[in-house]
Amino acid sequence: MASIKLDNKYFAKNNNHFINSQNIHNINNKNENNDKGGISESRIANKNPNIQTIMNVLKCKICKNILLNPYDCSKCGNTFCFNCINKLKQNKLSCPFSCKSFEITPSSYGLKKFLNQLEFECKYKKKGCKEIIPYMNIELHDNNCPYNIVQCPNIECKKKLKKNMLDNHVENECLYTLFKCKNWI
Repeated sequence: MASIKLDNKYFAKNNNHFINSQNIHNINNKNENNDKGGISESRIANKNPNIQTIMNVLKCKICKNILLNPYDCSKCGNTFCFNCINKLKQNKLSCPFSCKSFEITPSSYGLKKFLNQLEFECKYKKKGCKEIIPYMNIELHDNNCPYNIVQCPNIECKKKLKKNMLDNHVENECLYTLFKCKNWI
């Protein structure tokens, strides 16, 4: 697995995605704040007139957002976010274009290459994050953004706070912390 160093952080290339090796364990966690699939069009940071002309190609036919991990229906050829189309498939429902017993396949390299040209504002911009994120890192950033709202890991504590304030809360403020651990991550 090849890795590169950016801003003093190491990233590993895994399945054509760059993964911050410090946060690899968070990659499979579902982000509570992403109720819909895809990425909101309003988050595109590098807008240009050419993008508008092909926006329909870049949008999932289910959630209507920018494709996130694009997959195609093998019967009709329409493109969807993997999570959107996979939910239909898991529930034994038909494709939105009435294809029954369909298979899904990863979208073309060309579409993915075009998507990789896009940059996005952080979904937590209103909470203070000023990052501009390349398409290939959007899921990783959204899941690990220090401005992401998380719940205290202590079961009895119901407090929700920014991810970057969690350590201080658990170590110094939470009434439900049973003991202090030097190795708290």
